[in-house]
Amino acid sequence: MSKFHSTVTRRDFMRGLGLAGAGIGAVAAAAPVFHDLGELATSPKANYKRPWYVKGVDEPTVEINWSILEPWDWGYAPSNTVIYNPYFNGYGGTEYGREASSAFKAEASQRQTDIRDAGLAANTPGYALRDKALATGAGFLSFGSGLAPIPFGGQEVTTPEDLGVTKWSGTPEEANNMVRAAAHFYGAANIGVLKFDANIKKLYYPKSTRWEDVDVGYQDGRVSVIPDKCQYIICYVVRQSCEITKRGIAAQNVGGTYGYAHGPIIQNRLTRFIKALGYQAWTGGMNVPLGIMCGLSELGRLNHHVTPEWGSMIRYTPALATDLPLAPTKPIDAGIHKFCDVCKICGTTCQELNGDTPISLDDEPTYEISGPWNRVGVKKYQHNWPKCNFCPYCDGSCPFNVHGIASIHEVIKMVSATTPIFNGFFANMDEFFGYGLRDEEDFAAWWDRDLNTWPYDTTLI
Repeated sequence: MSKFHSTVTRRDFMRGLGLAGAGIGAVAAAAPVFHDLGELATSPKANYKRPWYVKGVDEPTVEINWSILEPWDWGYAPSNTVIYNPYFNGYGGTEYGREASSAFKAEASQRQTDIRDAGLAANTPGYALRDKALATGAGFLSFGSGLAPIPFGGQEVTTPEDLGVTKWSGTPEEANNMVRAAAHFYGAANIGVLKFDANIKKLYYPKSTRWEDVDVGYQDGRVSVIPDKCQYIICYVVRQSCEITKRGIAAQNVGGTYGYAHGPIIQNRLTRFIKALGYQAWTGGMNVPLGIMCGLSELGRLNHHVTPEWGSMIRYTPALATDLPLAPTKPIDAGIHKFCDVCKICGTTCQELNGDTPISLDDEPTYEISGPWNRVGVKKYQHNWPKCNFCPYCDGSCPFNVHGIASIHEVIKMVSATTPIFNGFFANMDEFFGYGLRDEEDFAAWWDRDLNTWPYDTTLI
């Protein structure tokens, strides 16, 4: 539990919003109504019960100018790794502040290293030897390290042809439901589906992926070749522990590490499943934009996924291209991107703890990039990536991470999605109640938690 408490009651809070008594019925009245099973089956939320205020929309809440959005890839500068867009024909230079950003990043990294080293030497809760040992154990299989290399397209499996039967067949909607059920069992909380077109192909790395009119995919050196007939993309959620991620730079924070350990396992399981049905599955693509386009999340100010169900506590949304016919799912609007306009907690927390922040603190998103590490054509809160030390302060402080702490939070999400005028108030209340990063008292208490009541789940964490 956080060290911050309040005597404000749920009903006081509801009354302050004008939602007490009959008022809450007005909000609930906006819930979708289905008139028959056929209408339900064609809903973008079919087969997975998302909150009623999560709306399927034709375009994502982050504005994209597809006409100027170019294929995009990773680039490497002499002094540090940066992200670049070939639209600029280079990396830019000192006019973008790359050298100054690198110096800041080095200072922030050294400061964090000093804090961890001092904590280890002093046996400080969260930084002590047992916490470092916890991180060491969690690191096994992170990014697949420790696994035998998984080939492009996955391992060989027994196919329907081997068994003397025909491949699985069904409607696209049935295929979605089947894959979602399997993925959930394998450890992915939800899936989304896209169909390839010229724009979606821009969300793959051009240096490492191309499409060809071939029967089966293959690798050409370091380039993955996807068959043109694989017209569908399955994206799936890999979650991470919210509670652990709130430990900042402490050794006890292994949320991201643990997520990256689960990701390759889920990928291999799901690939084997699809191949055993008689279809192909090929890895690749950019996890954040693909996950947003298929409706798993919205883009937050911190330039990560933010979901209605788990906030920013998903590690990534890997993608599989397949020839299994599926039903595409729409992007969503749950009021998250709009909430970021007034919230800024991720950026201000990062700024307070690092002395500066790569996260934009502008009042509105913009197409104007901060440097060649930003992608041209996306109206968002532009990230100064060379300054980013990839510490977890932003992830751990997002207000949408409060799922399950109190029942009032679901009401707040409903109101935020439908009545954004209250967003500033909600952001202030999040800080007042202390739902952000944890402190040393919480670090120590974690080791003595009641294992009879503490939620336990090795797959969804």
